[in-house]
Amino acid sequence: VSTQSTGDTVVNNDSMISDDNYKYEAAMDIHNKADMFAEQLQLLRRAVAQQEVLSGSRENSLRAEIQQLKDKIRRKKQLIAKSQLKFDDWKKRIEAVEETAVKSYANYEGS
Repeated sequence: VSTQSTGDTVVNNDSMISDDNYKYEAAMDIHNKADMFAEQLQLLRRAVAQQEVLSGSRENSLRAEIQQLKDKIRRKKQLIAKSQLKFDDWKKRIEAVEETAVKSYANYEGS
């Protein structure tokens, strides 16, 4: 153990070196933990960004699916409207034939 006298104070050189080593080790430990934290933070940011992309893709996919369903519903409504028009047309034709038949029968009965 080497000692050095500086006036009134006696300094133990070995303890100064070990104290410096301790401080260095502690600083390196903090530095390593900071690096690990930075890496974990970067991984987390990537995961969040990827999740946002997936969420956006899923959202776009759902929007497209909803639009397809709306289009399908619109086409069905158009088909129903066309069918209703055809039904109404046939109904008028049938009513006209019935009316003609009744008039013809009445004329036949009257003659």
